[in-house]
Amino acid sequence: MSIYFLVDAKRIMNIVGIFLVMCENFVFVLWYGLERFSEDVHFMQGVQPKSSVKACWLVSGFVLIYVLGTQLYKAYIEKNETMGNTIAWYFLLINIVLTILVTIVKLVYAMYKKNLYDQLSLDSEWGPKSEILRRSRAMFSAQAMTKEYMYRQYHLQAGILKRQQRSNIRNKQPGVRFDVEKKSIDFRI
Repeated sequence: MSIYFLVDAKRIMNIVGIFLVMCENFVFVLWYGLERFSEDVHFMQGVQPKSSVKACWLVSGFVLIYVLGTQLYKAYIEKNETMGNTIAWYFLLINIVLTILVTIVKLVYAMYKKNLYDQLSLDSEWGPKSEILRRSRAMFSAQAMTKEYMYRQYHLQAGILKRQQRSNIRNKQPGVRFDVEKKSIDFRI
């Protein structure tokens, strides 16, 4: 065993992490669809993502492919012949082979069962487990939420103005008027 075992293993695990993030980007942005993903983010955060954020989501997949390639090349060029590096490379190879093998077996099984399209299509029931959240998500539309937001903001502002007016009203004393200019005070009872 080498003293560099953890360093080598960490380097390879970073490559695995980049690969997993790249796969998630592919599934959520490209396969699930940029517009549906954007609508989900809008629903979760309450703010619609700008077009620059959507562009970053698209570009990030290509950036991750580039980073994965350069990291693999760098790890291969800078490898040292230690036991830790050898074990780390075998670990990486096993992960990649198992991922590809499981995917191929599932696709062949789906072709055998004649439901390849069902296996490749996204689950329509995908989403929150809670029935209340699922119904809330189904009712969500950006236009309706914007109208509701504007309605609430209008009524909140109206309530604030009304409270301010009430707090600024002075208790009127009999015979004293605040709405006209006072030239003389009437002391009648």
